[in-house]
Amino acid sequence: MWRQMEGTTVSSRSRRPRVVIDGAPALCVAPLLLGPGCNSSLVAAVGDGGIPRPDVTAAVCSGGTDRDGDGHGEGCAAGPDCDDADPSAFVGALERCDGRDNNCDGTVDEGLRNGCGTCDATCKVWGTNPFQLNPAEDPALSRVEGLGLDPNGDVVLQSSERETSHLWIANDLDWRRGTVSKVDTINLKEVARYFTVTCASRGPVVAGAPCRDLHGRPIVQDMYHRPSRTAVDNLSDVWVANRAHAKPCQRNSDCRSGTCGATGSCEGSDDWGQPSVTKIANSLADCRDRNGFAGLQTSRDRDGDGAITVDCDANGQPDDARTVCTRTGKDGLLEGGAPEFYGYDDDCVLVTVNFGEERDVGRSVCLDGGAPSNAWVGTNQHKAPGGLALSNRFYRVDGETGALAGPYDLPAGHAPYGCAIDRFGILWSVGSDVSLAYLDTGAPSERGYRLLPPIDPDQPSTASAFYGIALDPQQQVWLGGSRSGRVYRYRPDRESFDTLASGGWTLIRHPQRFVDAAGHAVTTELITRGVAPDHRGKVWVAVNPGFIWRLDAASLPDLPVIDLSQSTSYWPTVGAGLGGVGVDRRGHVWGISGGASAACRLDVDDKGDAVAGAPPMTAAARQVKVGQSPYTYSDFTGFGLQRITQPQGTLAYRLEPCPEGTSRGVRWGRVSWTAVTPGATSLRLRVRALDKAGVAGAWLTAASSPLEFTADSGPLFAAPSGALELEFVLRADETGNSPALRDFDVTYSCVADLY
Repeated sequence: MWRQMEGTTVSSRSRRPRVVIDGAPALCVAPLLLGPGCNSSLVAAVGDGGIPRPDVTAAVCSGGTDRDGDGHGEGCAAGPDCDDADPSAFVGALERCDGRDNNCDGTVDEGLRNGCGTCDATCKVWGTNPFQLNPAEDPALSRVEGLGLDPNGDVVLQSSERETSHLWIANDLDWRRGTVSKVDTINLKEVARYFTVTCASRGPVVAGAPCRDLHGRPIVQDMYHRPSRTAVDNLSDVWVANRAHAKPCQRNSDCRSGTCGATGSCEGSDDWGQPSVTKIANSLADCRDRNGFAGLQTSRDRDGDGAITVDCDANGQPDDARTVCTRTGKDGLLEGGAPEFYGYDDDCVLVTVNFGEERDVGRSVCLDGGAPSNAWVGTNQHKAPGGLALSNRFYRVDGETGALAGPYDLPAGHAPYGCAIDRFGILWSVGSDVSLAYLDTGAPSERGYRLLPPIDPDQPSTASAFYGIALDPQQQVWLGGSRSGRVYRYRPDRESFDTLASGGWTLIRHPQRFVDAAGHAVTTELITRGVAPDHRGKVWVAVNPGFIWRLDAASLPDLPVIDLSQSTSYWPTVGAGLGGVGVDRRGHVWGISGGASAACRLDVDDKGDAVAGAPPMTAAARQVKVGQSPYTYSDFTGFGLQRITQPQGTLAYRLEPCPEGTSRGVRWGRVSWTAVTPGATSLRLRVRALDKAGVAGAWLTAASSPLEFTADSGPLFAAPSGALELEFVLRADETGNSPALRDFDVTYSCVADLY
């Protein structure tokens, strides 16, 4: 629990008790400062370690020089005086908290300064003793993710404690614009749906003005953003990449290419739009009231039917903040009320950032291990001016500010189709040109090589092909093989950046015969797309038209070619067009079916086996209907980032120590903490103050204790604040070592107490 103490520090390990002398005023305590009415007869002198001892009575000097009348000086029987102009300073005097060396021992205010390190009577300190990771036990605790307590009571990484129960699915053609569905993986319900672009100000549906991204660049088209990849960060927010490789049309003459396709979009590359990436907040606390309407408006399942109604007034258009529902909904809960979908007015769709140029096509998004994570997005069809060969590149989008960095060039000819970032910060990009490339996110200007898979010696006529990409706990790269009949594993040589290209390939032949839920054999048009390694030594593969295949990766022999063409470790899903596969935080496996517009769950136990007696993936009880044509095969659950890329956890607090009505605000002093960071582990703190109206200032970060709030700290001192938000981020190293947070404390003063 948090405890408030005056002038002392409370930690998670111990606290030094105050020594109060009978009859003394409240502030006449040691090791605190002297208060009004305190004198040497009421306060015990403090020696080494804060042990009280009898007071020392001043002597009278005879035959010596005593200018300050304290009985000490040159020639005085009581002894010399280190400062004969100060009657409170002499050998054996009571040390007071006054900024002076009263007892002439060469140190100042020893054992007497308060928890702020000063003699200020208004200083107070918050601390925790011991840590409580349950908000019900500690009201100041706002979030615990991926953390637990070790036997010593220290806060450490404990991934199994992290509870994030959502996955995010990109719906390619939903409402001819593209949306993202947020799915509750425990209760199997769609709980929200969002457009995959937003405007820097109010949206075009509301204001009728051109829509621009965060940096003022126009979001070229209102339709056909064609989202296909999502990536979930350590705060469970999602980034979605928009390919934008289409333009709406009704007739061929609407298209520069002269071809209007069956889906109502132009099919030629001359009509492709502007690729972009959008961030959507998972928590209401991170949404922003930015749409011009009072309060927060955001999508949610208001009637509890497990599906989002996008057009609740039946006008044939997606709803927005001005919509009043006419449909009844479940139990009549929609009619006459607010919508479940807010279109461009949704306050949880935080920011859209354009990257690349028109017609570049954005087919990749992956995240590094920060909190918040930075998004890395890649083009698929960029060509240098006047050039014919592909010259694609990646960009980095700052996870907090949305600032765009780059471009970072890739090897010529590589066409990014997906990406993943390993624990060492190496970004691996799978190419639709059947190549694997890499770059160092720590030094992205240094590009790696373009790698090609070897030929299958027993099937030399079978062309290689790539699709999805993911990493396993051993930091090996796994690739879906599209129509090649294979899955690929690449094991990098990590001796140096250059030798990453000298690793070993393994070609794994997948089953050549699948049996669907109706008992029909499927032997043609088998396409391996998404791949998802887990923490149990399994790799899950999405096989189109509709199967999830399991590889026991931990037991595979170390051979260049492995034939699993007779494997029967697969499960049929619902519908055709299976693209994505992912593992949720409880270890269950999800398949994303474009044909059925649904997500399906396979219940899996701790060993990686299907749970006996659980409904199959084809059962309605294991399906969640989402938007039209879901097309997601990236890290749509966040499992890959949290468990594979960089295991980390967050401990967050919100402190409001000065009661409303008794104080004008809080002045913060510092945060100090004790931590152990073995190996290459790390612990980082970030803090920000909020004013009395709840408006937040800028985040301050620190990697070492203490973090002092000086005048340079900006918003923390611009005005008295009402609250302080703290986030400790603990990050493991590549061997799985965890840092440990042992204790911390925060110093502050209530402004009304300052005179």
